[in-house]
Amino acid sequence: MAAGPEPASDDEKQRVPKTPSGEKERAGDQKKDKDNKDDEGDNPGCCYGDDAEDDATSEPSAKGHPKVQWVKGTRAIVMPADSSGEALMWSDPGGEGAGAELVTDLPEGSDVVVHDSRVLQDGLWLQVSVAGAQAPMGWMRAEDLVARRSELPSTPPRPPFGVVVDVSWFHIGPQDVSDEYDGGGWRTGLQGFRRVGRMGRAVLSAGFSWAKGQPKFNYVTPTQIDYPRSSLLQIVDLGLAAGLDFRLGTRSDFRFDIGPMLCWARESAKMDYDSLQGGVVVGSGHRQESLKQWRIGGQFNMGIGIRLHAHTRLAFFIRAFAISWKSESQKSLTLDFIGTEPLVGGGIGISLGY
Repeated sequence: MAAGPEPASDDEKQRVPKTPSGEKERAGDQKKDKDNKDDEGDNPGCCYGDDAEDDATSEPSAKGHPKVQWVKGTRAIVMPADSSGEALMWSDPGGEGAGAELVTDLPEGSDVVVHDSRVLQDGLWLQVSVAGAQAPMGWMRAEDLVARRSELPSTPPRPPFGVVVDVSWFHIGPQDVSDEYDGGGWRTGLQGFRRVGRMGRAVLSAGFSWAKGQPKFNYVTPTQIDYPRSSLLQIVDLGLAAGLDFRLGTRSDFRFDIGPMLCWARESAKMDYDSLQGGVVVGSGHRQESLKQWRIGGQFNMGIGIRLHAHTRLAFFIRAFAISWKSESQKSLTLDFIGTEPLVGGGIGISLGY
């Protein structure tokens, strides 16, 4: 392609609307997207014997206390059901009636850790060790134990750090930019975050956005007319944000964060041109022009997530952003003719992470 002359910097450039379809064209203008609750219907008393030995079993931890899902690692406190002040620990499940030997008796309030469970005809038995011991010490009746309060929720603990990848569709303004990129664009992003306290989050993010446009204006100087045919907008953003993470259930949550970002924006366009001399076209050709700027902006994100399993989260989110801007009206590009109006927009997308 022949390289055309650049517009003279000392001549004032003007934008003129393109010829509407159906009218006579100007010269050169003819080239034109339930929480999974623990099954509280389990009935640990329905099955007895060895076939139920390996089941994770739920049973009231003591009279008057809520039902507990006894699993390996559950921490509990000795609370004898007969209020005797001591609970017996046996060498085998079933106790004295099953021929087991007495290992020890634990005073009320002792800390123990559950290692295994077994359902017999006389009730649920738990294999336990005292807190700090590495190996199981003996078997106790579940009714003599109360799970620690922190053990009662079935919500799994959350790791202190997390990584999230996302993809979203966005629309961008102001009006002239919105008209040119009326089909919107796409963004891919990556987040890394650290939990702060019970609900806080500190977030580092990076993203890349792109959108294809159809220019709505030609650009005229005394020596040249530019006829943009297609344009491309690209934005790289680096952000720092603070936010909150609210648990809505055992497998769902609501998150939001807000913070500043540093952006690199680039707009480019392929165009035809006519060179003028004394108002007469003396040459024509094709060329490409681009504009690049580093700007400061801000973003806001919020979404609802569902945990597919312990630490994997699928979320649906919305995003809003604003980027400061300053135009010079020197290049045949829309972003160079919007003055100081900020780039603003919003999007909707999905993310996957933990």
